[in-house]
Amino acid sequence: MSNDGLSYRKICDFWTSVGVPTKTQGKGWQPEMIRRLLSREMP
Repeated sequence: MSNDGLSYRKICDFWTSVGVPTKTQGKGWQPEMIRRLLSREMP
């Protein structure tokens, strides 16, 4: 999604709208969460 030019906010809005759960079952996704996920190195 990020490679398609979507902002972190747009990714958050989409994931929240389709019901992707957050780690803590919070209100929804936040841009900082997306940034952290995308910055992680793959094993």
